Amino acid sequence: MNAPRLLGIVFAAAALAFLLVLVPALGDDPFLGGGGFYTVGPTALPYLAGGLVLLFSVAVALEAKPAGGSDAATGGDRLGLGLLFVGLTLAYALGMLVVGFLAASILFLAAVFALYRPRSWIIAAILAIVVPIAVDAILRELFLIPLPSGLLF
Repeated sequence: MNAPRLLGIVFAAAALAFLLVLVPALGDDPFLGGGGFYTVGPTALPYLAGGLVLLFSVAVALEAKPAGGSDAATGGDRLGLGLLFVGLTLAYALGMLVVGFLAASILFLAAVFALYRPRSWIIAAILAIVVPIAVDAILRELFLIPLPSGLLF
């Protein structure tokens, strides 16, 4: 068993424990955010996060390839890409306060795709635009979470 597959299994088990033990039942206090007219609200956010972690962990566990293939990067290349990703994440967190969640998310995904070289640039461009818009709509409208609008816009 290779490391990515083992990591996927561990994260899947942790997500299951999170969903089954740590997250309170949705019916306990559905109006925790205030105002008794919300149908879903912020209390459903842990279920979304835990469910997505579970889904992606299972996907990693099922799709993990053994290391050492022809496209395997050297250790130095991996470290450099990892450090660049950490820098991008920091820039994203700080940039979100300046340009807002939506613009920063689109720029972040475009930079990640440029850094990791996707197979299809068309799909990468579509994802870089559609995913932040969908996440913004879900967080603002469904979960009623205010997101940074930025100082420039």
